[in-house]
Amino acid sequence: MFLKKSCIYNILIQSLALLVFIPGRFAYALLILLAYNFFILTGTLIRKLILILHLEELQIPISVSTVITSAILFKQFLNLYSPLSSFVLSFALYIAATCSFIVTKLYIPEIDSLKKELTANFTSAGSFTVFGLCFALFRDIFGYGTVSFPCPSGIFELVISRSTAYASGIFWASIPGAVIMLAVTILVYSLIYDKFIILKKVED
Repeated sequence: MFLKKSCIYNILIQSLALLVFIPGRFAYALLILLAYNFFILTGTLIRKLILILHLEELQIPISVSTVITSAILFKQFLNLYSPLSSFVLSFALYIAATCSFIVTKLYIPEIDSLKKELTANFTSAGSFTVFGLCFALFRDIFGYGTVSFPCPSGIFELVISRSTAYASGIFWASIPGAVIMLAVTILVYSLIYDKFIILKKVED
């Protein structure tokens, strides 16, 4: 099942904001995407609470305050677990909070049922999370020859190879490499999607 182009563009924008500028390590992407989904959850719940309490006129300031508070809380918990990871991702956490606010406020319409709204929000967030993890895994493997995981001291590296072939691939872990890889991925997907739509119309 193909994702719609609007969803792909949403993933592109969020990837540029979240994934490109953090270190090209799977561990850091895992943490930032965990934070992103946490912010999606808190944003959805607070929006539903606002509607229940009929505070629609205060929805924007309350939602913004909740997002900021959630980011601060997550950063403090992360700081307790791994001060180094908290330092590395400090600014990125607030970008993740902003992205989650945009998704829950602008892209997903208000739905009466909390269950349906959570499903809608996490369908979008899930697509981005899966893409983000694959994107980060590629950067980690081909950039450093490792798969890294969060740990209290920072990151734990599962070494795949330290050969010169992987050393030359460090470009993919850099910001320019990440931008190029992201652009190529979206371009290839768009071309495949267009072909799929054409074939589907022909079959119909």
